[in-house]
Amino acid sequence: MEIDFTKIMRLAGRYLSYQEFIKQNPELEEWVRADEFYKNLGGDTKEKNVRKLKKAYLDEPTRKFREDLEERVELAKRLVRQVKEGQ
Repeated sequence: MEIDFTKIMRLAGRYLSYQEFIKQNPELEEWVRADEFYKNLGGDTKEKNVRKLKKAYLDEPTRKFREDLEERVELAKRLVRQVKEGQ
């Protein structure tokens, strides 16, 4: 079974910096330089993916807050309408 090392590097590089990659695999330092590592990633770096993941986690509570707020606003409007209709 042949392993495509560039694919593995791309996958690892999504959540590992070059320094972390080499720290875990010191024997590869002579084969993979930092510029090659990041060029192979094509911009799909750890920093970018961590920001995206963090945003996804931060957006979820925000979405739930907005939904909750909208429900409360609708409830308040409904209460006002009911009071007005009852008069």
